[in-house]
Amino acid sequence: MFAKSIYDMNGLPTTGSSAEWARLFPDAVHRDSIEVARMRAAGAVVLGKTAADDFAYHGNGTSSLTGQVRNPYDPTGAKTPGGSSAGSAVSVACGIAFAALGTDDGGSNRIPAQFTGIVGMKPTFGLVPRTGVIPTWPYLDTHGPLARHVADAALLLDAIAGPDASDGLALVTPWKRGTLAHLRHDALVNARLGLVEAHVPRAQMTAESLQVFDRAVSDLSSAGAVVESFASPVTRANVRDLFAEAAKARGDVPVNHNSPPATANALLRYFTTHGGDASADVERGLAAFRAFYDVLPKEWPEMAAMMTQPYESDPASVSFARSRATVTAQLAAAMRAENLDAMIYPTMPFPAPRAVDPWGGAVRLPRDRPVVAVAGIARPAAFFDDLEAAGWHLVDRVAFRDHHAFTAADVAGIARRVREHGAAAVLTTEKDAVRLLPLRPLPFAAAFVPLTVTIEPEDVFTRWLLDRLAAAVA
Repeated sequence: MFAKSIYDMNGLPTTGSSAEWARLFPDAVHRDSIEVARMRAAGAVVLGKTAADDFAYHGNGTSSLTGQVRNPYDPTGAKTPGGSSAGSAVSVACGIAFAALGTDDGGSNRIPAQFTGIVGMKPTFGLVPRTGVIPTWPYLDTHGPLARHVADAALLLDAIAGPDASDGLALVTPWKRGTLAHLRHDALVNARLGLVEAHVPRAQMTAESLQVFDRAVSDLSSAGAVVESFASPVTRANVRDLFAEAAKARGDVPVNHNSPPATANALLRYFTTHGGDASADVERGLAAFRAFYDVLPKEWPEMAAMMTQPYESDPASVSFARSRATVTAQLAAAMRAENLDAMIYPTMPFPAPRAVDPWGGAVRLPRDRPVVAVAGIARPAAFFDDLEAAGWHLVDRVAFRDHHAFTAADVAGIARRVREHGAAAVLTTEKDAVRLLPLRPLPFAAAFVPLTVTIEPEDVFTRWLLDRLAAAVA
């Protein structure tokens, strides 16, 4: 498994995918973030860390340290994989890892999940404690899994979820390990899903994107779900107004999920886990961090005073959290009134654009929507003719499992598919079983790290496939 570059991992520096941060903090850290530690405790083999946008701030997969992360479905290398959890998504899409850790404030797991054809989850806020990870906005930061299958994402979430006192905003409800170990194959039978047309910008979507999304909705119905139109009382158009109105009704201060004192204090707490002079570390890194999070004070004396204020008691942040609880309750009540189990809408209403192009303004996933504290998961819907991924978004619960295993007798067919698509594949074996990861075709350029693969029994088709893969990563 991998973790995003903003995670602490024992024995490696934490670069945040920033060239300047890597220069300022070149030394390896000597402890794992809580999520990495929990992955190891669950038996995971942790392979390393993945590239992201600098400090997880944007959604394009562009790092000043390592450059542009490429979309594995684009042989030209021009299209974005989405971000900010770009490297985590690509490593999973290419079959280099079983799963990876990412973070999601405004779509950073779900956007690259759609653009690379995998599963990306933004769990309920506070379900996963975040200690040992470079912070962004403490009242939005939400950490979760990326995987090829929902069941795999559930296994990783099961390992990393649960309260911890080191994160002052983590949920305190006890978490029982094994809760998500087994998902039901028939979970969609009679499930009631609300289609939020307000989040389906049909007039701005291409005919192909609409066809893919509508077919995905039809597939849900075919799997036994009851899909009905749902006029959600909370939409991307009104969510900010609802938050402000709730604060005003309480007589509270205006809400601010980007409140500077909360981020300042979270940054100080992050460095405190390293055991050195946390204040000096914040001062050293302030200019580099502030280049992205420019709400923080420019002058050190003001920052030094601000960062000691606990984020749990910052008035604007607490007001935001209270409004979030109110608005989430309104949404939950509306869903209960309609007897809905979940809402569905496109994750992004278009496939991956070029990394250098703007994202089409009004049709991109709005940052407003994720501030509501409901879990969301992005799942692949289909692949266009040029192998671009399209996806759909489900808020609340879903269970699928579609692993594919191949025996040695199937290798000939695998090789034929690879020839047809000019695609790379990662093969692993256990005794006589051969597994192709991933099933969907990928350009050879996607296999960007050396892999050691052992095949038994060996045959000409397997050898041909491995020789092509070896040439791609040489």
